[in-house]
Amino acid sequence: MLHSLKAKFILAFGTLIVALFAVMGLFLVQAKTTELSADIAGSTESFAQFTVKRMVEAYEQFLDPGNFVPFQREMSRVLRINQNIAGLQMSTYGGVILYDSTTEQSQRYDGVVRTVSDPKELERVQSNKMSLLFENGRVVYVKTDEDKNSSYVDFNEDLVAAPLSTDRIVNIVMPYDNAYAVTYMVSYATMDARLANAKMHIGLIAVVGFLLSFMLSIMLSVSITNPLKALKEGAIRIAAGDFTVRVAVKTKDEVGLLAGTFNQMAVDLAAAVEVKIYKERVTKELELAASIQDNLIPRNTLSLPTLDIVGGLDPATEVGGDAYDYIPMRNGNTLVYIGDGTGHGVPAGIMASISNALLYAYRGETDLKVVAKAMNEVIQKKSSNTMFITMALTIWNEVTSTLKYVNAGHLPLLYFDAANKKLTEIKLPGIAFGMVDDIVPLLNEQELVLKSGDVVVLYSDGFPDAQNERREAYGVQRLKANIQNLANEGYSVEEMRDGILADVMNFIGAREHLDDITVVVMKKK
Repeated sequence: MLHSLKAKFILAFGTLIVALFAVMGLFLVQAKTTELSADIAGSTESFAQFTVKRMVEAYEQFLDPGNFVPFQREMSRVLRINQNIAGLQMSTYGGVILYDSTTEQSQRYDGVVRTVSDPKELERVQSNKMSLLFENGRVVYVKTDEDKNSSYVDFNEDLVAAPLSTDRIVNIVMPYDNAYAVTYMVSYATMDARLANAKMHIGLIAVVGFLLSFMLSIMLSVSITNPLKALKEGAIRIAAGDFTVRVAVKTKDEVGLLAGTFNQMAVDLAAAVEVKIYKERVTKELELAASIQDNLIPRNTLSLPTLDIVGGLDPATEVGGDAYDYIPMRNGNTLVYIGDGTGHGVPAGIMASISNALLYAYRGETDLKVVAKAMNEVIQKKSSNTMFITMALTIWNEVTSTLKYVNAGHLPLLYFDAANKKLTEIKLPGIAFGMVDDIVPLLNEQELVLKSGDVVVLYSDGFPDAQNERREAYGVQRLKANIQNLANEGYSVEEMRDGILADVMNFIGAREHLDDITVVVMKKK
């Protein structure tokens, strides 16, 4: 059976390749397991230390007074930060369980008082140190000295051996202020899935390696050293970056096929390198453009003596066509606007950036129509016939508590009257900048007098046009209903912005964004 040279090469190379991949696979899986376990341990411990205060504050602010929905929303936000946290439980120093995320997902627990029944668990809850429970049943406490150095101790504060990097954590108990304790349930599901995927890939690579060794053994079994030498020399030249090399082998057997494949590979590699270089350059340019645009958009809340203003933007592509800003004017007023350029992407982003710069140039002007006229003239002359931008422009006057409003083809302003609990659309005629030569005759200005608690919302068409996986549109009515509910609850501008964006994102789900989604919220103090 093994008298054939071909059979000997197949057996020798096949055995060698399979053994090599088996050893390498075991080594890589073990190394990856150690690395991921250490990463999970470090990230979950840090996560527990940095979020326990936020958990307790959310409980005291929302759940303790009976507001389960905002509390659960906050918990969901926190849990999304670390995918290795499967759930959490909050309890008092005395062991009374206040909240359990695994059972209280849609409503607050309403029943007999729940307590921590395990004495060992109660010791951890009542300790003033973070403690870790491992799958082998071992419990260790983390003691931190004045220099922020950590050591592992037992309940009596005697030093114990540090956990191994492969030890799996079941949960982490993080006491807070000798009054509460938060238990973080640690999950290794993501790590196990990644390891399983890695094993599958290693197996596939081993199979490919075996097939390659099979082919190599066949080629080496025949006496055609010259073509093989030519292939070797060609491979060396390609490895050095010379993709013009071609192997001149004219036989029609397997060696000829390999030579033809080799030549085609050189062509494909040359094209792939060019495409990769071009793609990397375009990606870097898009990242730079997105960074520049991101710096133009304010992320923090502007808190004036009588008005709070905040905005939020979720672009559909790296560079969005939406923009907003709140610009201090030289006369003490504040200009607040939201704009939407044609489509989205780089051209729309450039249009939005130009518009933002133009508005800064007119900080000394108090007449919105004058600002709109200047904006329209520049965009009309400096952009193509297919490029334009809609915009809602407002100027806030601190002295008179009035908001001047002009609409250049944008969606209507939404105004919530806090005294009457009523949400109204303020519709004004107008046309987008860049569409006509003289825009002033087409514009109207309206002035709103804001009272305590009144809310004004500016938004882009990314909201009503958003679609879910069933291709259903989000629509204006759902947006208005959400804003009405948030305003009725008396939330801050940040909470309203987050609630408005969260609702449309939950509606969209896994579906790709069709357009940029932007909102600006103003609230009278």
